[in-house]
Amino acid sequence: MARSTDIRRTDQMTGHHDPRAELITALRESGSVFAADELAALAQAAGDDESRLRALVDRRVTGEPIQYLVGYADFAGLRLRIEPGVFIPRPRTELLARLAVDRLVAGDAFLDIGCGAGPVAAYITRHAPGVVVTAVDRDDRSLAVARRNLPGCEVRCAASAADLSGSRFRVIAANLPYVPTGAIALMPYEARECEPRGSVDGGADGLDPLRCWADGLPGILAEQGIFLLEVARDQVPTATELLRAAVVGRGETVVHRDAELDATVIELITR
Repeated sequence: MARSTDIRRTDQMTGHHDPRAELITALRESGSVFAADELAALAQAAGDDESRLRALVDRRVTGEPIQYLVGYADFAGLRLRIEPGVFIPRPRTELLARLAVDRLVAGDAFLDIGCGAGPVAAYITRHAPGVVVTAVDRDDRSLAVARRNLPGCEVRCAASAADLSGSRFRVIAANLPYVPTGAIALMPYEARECEPRGSVDGGADGLDPLRCWADGLPGILAEQGIFLLEVARDQVPTATELLRAAVVGRGETVVHRDAELDATVIELITR
């Protein structure tokens, strides 16, 4: 509030009106830590239209994700198209993408389950040349955006392994919804109210989407294949049991963590 007073005093003393400073103040007072950077991104999206810029700032101040307002999301050095109604890529998912790249060689078939806008598949395409990439999701809007972000990749609708019958993949990465239904109310406003519920709600324990896929994994995972799954830290024991049961003792699991990203990934290696 003091900052707003300072701006008004400057205007009164100099006669100069600085609308951009007022917009930065509005963003800061709404809780934005990087208000100046956000305003620069919104100004670029608005072009030379000051009224549109103010409208974008108003929407941001009410809590709408900036990615929806500017039309893109940054992920691990990549800039991806994004639009309202599509899950916004999280920095923590970079661990999932890095692990997949480290296990792929040219000619491998790779599957991205729950692709959303396509961040993991895009990362694979950039960093693992020669890999055949397939990305799937159950949401039509996400698939439409993913197709724009993943030229040259197969992007298709799939809600379980049964939808991919006849296909085999040496490496599969899954970023399925894993927030327990009861925990959604505790999420930040942007995620709780602005992103699609189906992209975060994983059921009572957060692992219902995994259950939809786990039983069918042996039918789509190649021999000596690798399945990578992003989960919450406290879900590791249950998720590990589900994966081991799916392959009936024909595999081993390893847990990978990145404290800086606050990321946890379970790796299932089949024999």
